[in-house]
Amino acid sequence: MRWLAFVIICVGIGGCAAIGPASSPEFPKLVAESLPPDATDVVFSGPGEWAPGSRGFTDVRNLSIGPPPSPRPGVLVVTTNSVFFEEWDSPMKRFVPILRIRFPDLMDAYVDTLGAGARLVLQNMSLTFNSFDFTDSAGLFVDATKVKDAGAYISDCVKQLATRFGPDRSAYSCTKR
Repeated sequence: MRWLAFVIICVGIGGCAAIGPASSPEFPKLVAESLPPDATDVVFSGPGEWAPGSRGFTDVRNLSIGPPPSPRPGVLVVTTNSVFFEEWDSPMKRFVPILRIRFPDLMDAYVDTLGAGARLVLQNMSLTFNSFDFTDSAGLFVDATKVKDAGAYISDCVKQLATRFGPDRSAYSCTKR
């Protein structure tokens, strides 16, 4: 039991340090300042996790395949044309985008659920997968409602791209909700 308490405390402390000032009133400003000029309007943002190469909860459901990936804590940002994952740079006191997935590069977007958990799953045109979730500011609990809302928004944008714009999707931007 002591071991479990130790692990929970370490995860909590590690998550807080890696996410950055998520509970600060300046959080939205810090997130917006970190984005490149062509990122357009922020629709959803908040602390979250990224599971690279993961297809939702498939790894958890199929434990015989191998161990589940270790999600990276940070900040998930959905704009009208891209999804960003950012990490906090403590010495620079700012967020740094470490991953950008543009909507025109997506083949599919959906939400995978397991119990109370929810993960946003993005499939690139190159058939690679990435999973994300939104969490509370401490990074301890998943905000399933926000994950589902962001998933619905991105899925709608991907469908619009497929039906309206054909092969030239480079300048596409979805409308803000």
